[in-house]
Amino acid sequence: MGFAFPQVVSTDRSAVPIPSAEKSGAGIFRLWTNGNSGPEYFLVENRQQNGYDAALPASGLLIWHIDDTVSSGNRKPWYPPNSPGAGHYQIALVQSDNLYQLEKNQNSGNAGDPGRCAEAAASVARFRAGLRHEFESRRLDALIYPTWANPPRLIGDLDSPHGDNSQSLAPPSGFPAITVPMGWVRDGTLPVGLQFLGVMWDEGRIIGLAYAWEQATKHRRPPASAPPLEGGG
Repeated sequence: MGFAFPQVVSTDRSAVPIPSAEKSGAGIFRLWTNGNSGPEYFLVENRQQNGYDAALPASGLLIWHIDDTVSSGNRKPWYPPNSPGAGHYQIALVQSDNLYQLEKNQNSGNAGDPGRCAEAAASVARFRAGLRHEFESRRLDALIYPTWANPPRLIGDLDSPHGDNSQSLAPPSGFPAITVPMGWVRDGTLPVGLQFLGVMWDEGRIIGLAYAWEQATKHRRPPASAPPLEGGG
């Protein structure tokens, strides 16, 4: 998949916890009919309103039907009473009501659906407008905040507190942001970052502020594991 590594389920299992896909790649499961592997399968994931999914209008379990042999992408929808031989989507969201409203282009999901694209887009638009209002009403050039609120967790640790602030404002709003060194903690062994966020199309101002901070503080230390290139390049 490139960005996630699902657990392969090839035998019957019961009482299996499915953690949020946002927090753990192991929260995605890959299943085949009767456990027989092949290019057509299902992906099951638990989508909750946190991290990159914070703007979802609802939370829940999503089941995707995937067919890697389909070369036409999602241009050939299938729904009853059409013949299965007429083709189907390469990637389809299984709808529990069996009304196939997505394939029939009747709507973008029902109220409360995690994948209701139209509501998600409206939520993003409201968030972006609210953030822009704060900039304009307070006459701000930038918002500045630590990139992380907690130390990074060790690989495999899903329980310790974590607080990645860099994905809280910039990704859902589409506003430009840049992260620069803020200093060091834990006796100078752990670098921490500072993020500058600006309004849309104001990248020049944000880059200028970040550059001025770097030049004034000199917090960056070249990593010992990557010495300078020969010739000063």
